[in-house]
Formats: sequence, C-alpha cells, structure tokens
Amino acid sequence: MKRDAKLAIVHGDVGAVILLLLALFWLLDQALATPVPTEPVALVRPGVHYEFADSQLEARSTLQEQLLRTAPANVGRVHAWAERLRGVLAPR
Repeated sequence: MKRDAKLAIVHGDVGAVILLLLALFWLLDQALATPVPTEPVALVRPGVHYEFADSQLEARSTLQEQLLRTAPANVGRVHAWAERLRGVLAPR
C-alpha cells in the first residue's frame, strides 16, 4: 500500500474518532444542561402519549425529556456521572 493511501486510512479513522467524541461531548452537555426538578413534573395526556404540561420542558431534547421523567435524585446522579466523564475526556 502506498504511503498516501495509508495516511488516508489513518485520517479517516481519526475523523471517525473525532466525530464520536464530538457526539459524546454534545450528549454530556445536554445531560448537564437538564434542570434538576425541585418538585414533581406535571404531565398531560392529550392523546396516546404523555407530554409535559410545561411547554418549555416539552421543547427540550429527547435526552433531556427522558432525564426529566426520572426522579430528581437520578438526574443528579447523571449530572455527577457526566461531569466526571467529561473531566476525564477533556481535563481543564
């Protein structure tokens, strides 16, 4: 295999790793941006599926909606885990 072809393969692999890390950081940031509810989150059922009564909560990302449906203690645990993982991957 020629040197240029080997470099192309290496750069392709690096590109995939970079895209994976960017996606992971985006997910970690989404998790960390999810508010910790101080009281139970109100839901409504206009049809088959439940929705948040608060339109601002309903407008959040799917990841954030799923976190908001868990108990506040679980959101706090996910925050702690996401902060630790982000610190390991990108120490400041």
